[in-house]
Amino acid sequence: LELGYDYLGAGWFDRAEGLFKEVLVHDPRSEAALRNLILIYQQEKDWHKAIDAAEELFTENKATIGPMISQYYCELADLAQAKGDVTQVEHYANQALRYDAASVRATMILADQAMSAGDYDRAKTLLQQIEKQDAEFLPLVMDKLVECHHRRDETEEHAERQETGDGV
Repeated sequence: LELGYDYLGAGWFDRAEGLFKEVLVHDPRSEAALRNLILIYQQEKDWHKAIDAAEELFTENKATIGPMISQYYCELADLAQAKGDVTQVEHYANQALRYDAASVRATMILADQAMSAGDYDRAKTLLQQIEKQDAEFLPLVMDKLVECHHRRDETEEHAERQETGDGV
């Protein structure tokens, strides 16, 4: 474990990772080894491995580890968004909320996804949940709430015009 700390301090993540994994072979519940592996995976942005390691600590410390795992899933959702993989974005954001129901970031990811898909009712519902999650974030989503309201009204007006034959 100490040698692993030395390698970690020197920036030799691959060697440190090997030593921390070796510690886990002898002591599968070593919190120190798991926490250091998580640090390495964070540095390397290997979110899947970070999630796997953090899940080992989750049952003992849900209040701290849950939000951590949630953030890793949000990172994966952002990567999926960059690739245009809507299904994965939804999956990862929902996983994030599973580990931390108060994750404003995950809710905003889902709301943005709904807005992109033109589902302004769902986006509005999601954005309104943020007040319950953490009211301090409301100023950050007010513009999006207003946009959802306006877009929804525009969609309804367009549909009414189509029904009455007044639309294009």
